Amino acid sequence: MFRAEQAFDRSREQPDWVAYLDEAELAAKIAFCRAALGEPAWAVTSFEHALAGQRVAYQRNQALYSAYLARAHLANREVEQAANVGLGALDLAERVTSSRTRRQVGALRRQLGHYPTVPGAREYAEQYDIRFGPLTEASA
Repeated sequence: MFRAEQAFDRSREQPDWVAYLDEAELAAKIAFCRAALGEPAWAVTSFEHALAGQRVAYQRNQALYSAYLARAHLANREVEQAANVGLGALDLAERVTSSRTRRQVGALRRQLGHYPTVPGAREYAEQYDIRFGPLTEASA
């Protein structure tokens, strides 16, 4: 990942087929890697960086990365923070058409369901169910 960041920093001109790849997108790719490697604290930092630099026009990415950020917080045992970020992801998810985003906010709903005594987790579950309907076996 470090070498990818170095190569990105050295690049001046990009071919058209990678025009979308800016610092925010690179941070998102690194965040996905960190999450997959079981490094949720690093994933949180990288997803936050990705969201801070995300282009306004990329609403789908904002929704998706917010959902992943919430799940990284949960993997880091930050249940209330996961729920708070997740509520923002729900707001964004309602505005975009993205099956990946819907899967991620649904996965967060399922995971936060394991914390029924945590107020934020309960609120997220209620809001998810109101907006997208209760999880079913098919959506779980």
